[in-house]
Amino acid sequence: MKNKKAFWMMLTGVVILFGVFLFLKDKKIPSHEIEFAAQESGQSSGMISITLPQGWEFQEKTKKSDTEHEPLMLAGLNPLYTVYDIYDSDHTLIGAIGYSNYEPYEGDKDSVQVVYSALRLGSVYRFDTDSRYDVVKANKYGTTALTTVVYQDGANAEPVNNWGILSYNNEKECFVAVELESNSVSESQVLEIAKSIEF
Repeated sequence: MKNKKAFWMMLTGVVILFGVFLFLKDKKIPSHEIEFAAQESGQSSGMISITLPQGWEFQEKTKKSDTEHEPLMLAGLNPLYTVYDIYDSDHTLIGAIGYSNYEPYEGDKDSVQVVYSALRLGSVYRFDTDSRYDVVKANKYGTTALTTVVYQDGANAEPVNNWGILSYNNEKECFVAVELESNSVSESQVLEIAKSIEF
């Protein structure tokens, strides 16, 4: 009798634990829809879906002093589109996301050099796609890749390297760029964010 009771208690415990596991496994963090509204007529607005870790949020970037280095502040993004700062669950600024159109060169809509030309060539600040461009997701409209963002204020200054995410859509001829602080965000978090981007 005791053995039967112990067996049923153990079985009930296993079933409850299995149910909790399934609940947590299927509990997904909702994705955010971000609209990059054009601030001039004649420019089309853009919309992407992206998933951030629990508790993180977006906030529209406000213009700061040019002497401050903040994520994406020096990026060559189209100034007609809003840039959004990314804050972690402690409301600490840890990154930013921006949007831009690009012009295909001689019909080339997919070359990294063409798509991200505005971001790649700065001497002080650049997305260093020559050193790192690891594609983490691809479809017929483009790719999403991890790269490195380099900020170096002067030839003798120590460079600051952050995480970069680049994703483009060759049908809409646009891309998004994300910079995340490497000392605050793990590579696995960056990878999950990158894989979640949808145009």
